[in-house]
Formats: sequence, structure tokens, C-alpha cells
Amino acid sequence: MLYSPTDEVAPAKAAVSFAKDNEAFEILGGVMDGKFMTLAQISILAALPSLPEMQAKFVGTIAAPMTQFADVLKNSASSIVNVLSAYQRKLEGV
Repeated sequence: MLYSPTDEVAPAKAAVSFAKDNEAFEILGGVMDGKFMTLAQISILAALPSLPEMQAKFVGTIAAPMTQFADVLKNSASSIVNVLSAYQRKLEGV
């Protein structure tokens, strides 16, 4: 019997991983939120990323547009400086 109070995926991952390495160990089923789970459902659950991985992906997804916007602003400022520098060199006759 496996249990985790904070991560529903961890017990399924541990059971499936242990079953792969030990032929004598057999997963008969499981219970989550009071509902019976089949071996196929447990395997699907075990394939999901862990809670910290999911949280990291969520934060990355939220942060990506802000990071891209900052890069655009940075690149735009650099482009303006390059254009002004070229114009200054042209006026100086260099």
C-alpha cells in the first residue's frame, strides 16, 4: 500500500517503477478520491509529471511572455542606438 498526502502522482510512479524492476510485484488496482482505479489508469497517472514539475511548467508558461517582451524592448533599444551611431558617423564623415 502506498500513500502520499501531498502528491497524488508519487505513489503511482513508485509502484509502476518498482513493478518494472520486480516481476513478483503486481499492481492489482488502486483507490483515489474514493474511486477504484485500474492498472491502466494507474499507469496513466504514473506517466504524469510530479506536482513540482507541473508547478515549474506553469510558472514558466506564465513568465515566457514577460521574458519575450523584455527581450523585444532590449533589442529595440539596441537597434535604435545602432541606427543613431551610424547616423552620427555619417554626419561626421567617417
